[in-house]
Amino acid sequence: MKNRYEIYDQLPHRFNLAGYLLGEMSEDQAKRIAFYSEQSNMTYGELTQLVKKFAELLATFNLSQEDRVVILLPDSFEFTYGFLGIIWFGAVAVLVNEAYSDEDILYILDDSRAKIILTNKHWRNKLKEKASLKHRWLAVDDYSYQQQLEQQLGLALPQSVAREEAAFWVYTSGSTGRPKGVIHAHFNPIVASENYGNMFSI
Repeated sequence: MKNRYEIYDQLPHRFNLAGYLLGEMSEDQAKRIAFYSEQSNMTYGELTQLVKKFAELLATFNLSQEDRVVILLPDSFEFTYGFLGIIWFGAVAVLVNEAYSDEDILYILDDSRAKIILTNKHWRNKLKEKASLKHRWLAVDDYSYQQQLEQQLGLALPQSVAREEAAFWVYTSGSTGRPKGVIHAHFNPIVASENYGNMFSI
């Protein structure tokens, strides 16, 4: 069984997590279903195209590599392509649990210094005027957002980043005080999943 250092050492120094997960795939792989929902399904090819389009949309807002983008959404297609698109672009996704109190969510928006909030009209209307920092709010159920996303070409390549760079932050529940951001690098999920898989294969 490989240890985490062996797995880490096998990854290239320049390594984008989203690019690794949605990299080169065959035509057959692209047609396979990535996600199911009661309303519709999404193939890996469709997911990859949305990830690229969202990354291109982020570029139109003068977002820089390593800038933070908050995702405040329920489990959904939009959450998924948004998360991977942020990482594909080279920015840092900040995941916020909708079960948190409004006060804690506003604290996270401030603490993370996020420039963009990917959310829906419900949360935007509820929190925008209360936020202490100036953010750009993208509501996935807003027609203008959907138009902007659709206008992108979907040709973006994954940003080249170091494997140790931050890919996403996950905030703790704040049971002993304010929520605290835990940083996850691009290599972390790969090492964790490889070790988890190997644990049950011996």
